[in-house]
Amino acid sequence: MQPKSTLPLFLFVFSLLQIALFGTWAHIELGAGNYGQDGHDKYSRTRYCKPVMQEELMYIKGEPKNFDPALQYAVLFWTLDELVTRFGTDEGIFHVNDLYNDYAEYGAICLEEYAEIKGYSRIIIETVPGDFKDISTARLMRHGKTHYDSAHLKNTETRFYTGDREEFRAQLQKFANLSSHGLYFFYRNQGAFFPKAEATEYVQRGIFYQETDDWSAVPYFFPEDRELSVEGGKVVFIPNREHSKKATFLMESAQSFR
Repeated sequence: MQPKSTLPLFLFVFSLLQIALFGTWAHIELGAGNYGQDGHDKYSRTRYCKPVMQEELMYIKGEPKNFDPALQYAVLFWTLDELVTRFGTDEGIFHVNDLYNDYAEYGAICLEEYAEIKGYSRIIIETVPGDFKDISTARLMRHGKTHYDSAHLKNTETRFYTGDREEFRAQLQKFANLSSHGLYFFYRNQGAFFPKAEATEYVQRGIFYQETDDWSAVPYFFPEDRELSVEGGKVVFIPNREHSKKATFLMESAQSFR
């Protein structure tokens, strides 16, 4: 296993300096709709999983119960709390992405209600719906920012990993490049949730993915009151490659003056 890089921390500190100088922070939560008001019912499963072989859905058992936003979006709420704490202010932009607009809208509405309860009066919560392949910073640019300060992808569906693994990494890099910092990728390192070959050939060797303690693994909550525990969860960091080159240069320059 490769030693953990100090680059993620350096990039985050650099982001904090930019926020201190220019104001509002911005975060994007990718794939965060969590089935919206549909919950995890037959309709939403069919809607989301058309491209997936039915055998891959066998782990889904039973029919949904009543949906509780406090549970369904517990990780989303926790993320907002963490960002406010880490950036030291609730003056931020939080973008909720999902493939389906109504799922993103419902997640954003629940997050807005939570923010109001917590007294986060300056937070701007907006949706950025659409397919992963079409994600851009166009909506963010309306706020005068070219990059997010933070980007997360958490516990995505198994269909995200199907197909060519090189294309899979290229998509992760695209997400990382949305942020001046990079992408924190939360995943379950077991079964169909993450390719075993990807873990052994890349993650464990420190290729492309960087080990990090910046964020802890999180469970996944199904809307119908079922939980996939945090056991087997892992978080890796994928830096914005262009920004990381600049950061590496700055780090090396600073070290040369010691």
